[in-house]
Formats: sequence, C-alpha cells, structure tokens
Amino acid sequence: MPASDVEIDMYNELANIGGGNAATALSQMLNAKVDLGLPKTAELTLADIEELIGDGTEEVAVVLLTTVGDLAGTIVLLISDPDAIAVALGVTDEFLVSALGEIGNIVGSRFLISVGEMIMVEGEVEPPAVGIAERCAALETVVALAAQSEPFFVLRTDLDIESLHEHNELLYFPAESTIDRLRGLC
Repeated sequence: MPASDVEIDMYNELANIGGGNAATALSQMLNAKVDLGLPKTAELTLADIEELIGDGTEEVAVVLLTTVGDLAGTIVLLISDPDAIAVALGVTDEFLVSALGEIGNIVGSRFLISVGEMIMVEGEVEPPAVGIAERCAALETVVALAAQSEPFFVLRTDLDIESLHEHNELLYFPAESTIDRLRGLC
C-alpha cells in the first residue's frame, strides 16, 4: 500500500527533528556550524534506487548502524571528506576509522533518541561498521542490507559542515515492523 501524503509528512517531520538533533551533536563535536537540509522521505523499490544512489563515484566514509527495538532499521551516515573531519578533530590516520565510528554512533543515537521521544517509543543503536567506498557502491550495499521488502522507505537529511565545506547525508531505513508502528500513528 503506497504511503499517503500524511504519512510522508510525518516521516519528513521525524527526519527533521531527528536530523536537527543529529546536527546539534555533530556541531558540538566539531565545534563548527552544521546546516540541516530539508528532509526528503522516499518510498522506493529496488528498480528505482537510482533516485537515492545517483551517479556519484566519489569516495565517502560510510558509517552503518543497525537499530533494534521499536525503531528497528538501519541508520547510515555518509561523510564526504573524512580527512577534513580528522583534521577538525585532531585525529591521526590510525584512529580515523574509530573516530568516524564514534561520530556515526553519536549522531545516529541522537537521531534515534529524538525520533523515539517524539513518538514515545525506544530503539537502540548497535555498534557501528565503518568503511570507505565509492558513494554508488556503498549505497547499493546499504540498500541491499537495509531494504527488507518492497517498497521500502528512506528518511534522508543533509548535514553540511559550513567551515569544512563538507556535505554529509544521514539516512534512516526503518524496518517493516517500524513502518507498521509508524503507520499506526497516522
């Protein structure tokens, strides 16, 4: 059953509130202004994932967080320039993956907690997986892992770090059980 306009509006509001809290956390960690983009919720099938993936071949850092509980799903933080983050944090190359994982963990947790508070449910973030890959390949892998059925939903917002000229994306792929719970709120 396709999502109604009311349902899409609710998902956009959840992405906006969750993204705002995630942006605040990232801003505090980096001591830099983080601009929050407009939320973009999409209901997709595997046939039309190009809308999500695009044609980007640039390398990005990918932080993948599995979420469990009432807000089960997958949260993904795409970081366009991990080296700029490392410099901003004063982290050496040997600790970069760990630092990116911790950033993803904090940003993802803040997103999930704020969404949960808004709809009065709880979810937990499991330890992150971190990798560096081409954007297209990374998102294809993420979709293959996150999309439990078709169509699937993705709640998306941009987190732009102004002083680093850094564009990042925060995506939440709610599990089918989470979608069922959210639909009950409409």
